[in-house]
Amino acid sequence: MLSGLSAGSICWFDEGHSDSMSFYNPKKWKYIKVRGLGFVRGIHCPHYDGETRGVPRRKYFEKMIARGGGIGIAIDSNCAIEFVGDTYRVISSRRGAGAYRVYKKKGKIVSEKILEKKEFSPIVELYRLR
Repeated sequence: MLSGLSAGSICWFDEGHSDSMSFYNPKKWKYIKVRGLGFVRGIHCPHYDGETRGVPRRKYFEKMIARGGGIGIAIDSNCAIEFVGDTYRVISSRRGAGAYRVYKKKGKIVSEKILEKKEFSPIVELYRLR
């Protein structure tokens, strides 16, 4: 079993949206893209509904996807994606907390909520763009 919160969840993905620079220079920093271990495809953003030092994560994650493309998997605080083999499901402990598929389509950023379900779905559905 592998698990993690925040940076601990970023590490399993190809890449992640990190606020780690805010710890080195709290007055002058920006979100950065970091490399993960690549067990899960995509660019991951934990705390999608949050902010670091007053700077909203959602806005800057969407800018990162707009610049670099790819498929982003964003998760609000109090939410998780559970992966078992080649399946997944979204679970949350707070009403309104969710997971999102974030991608660029025809020059615009799409942030699509991934439905929370009790049963597992094939992982290929996680990357199916609408």
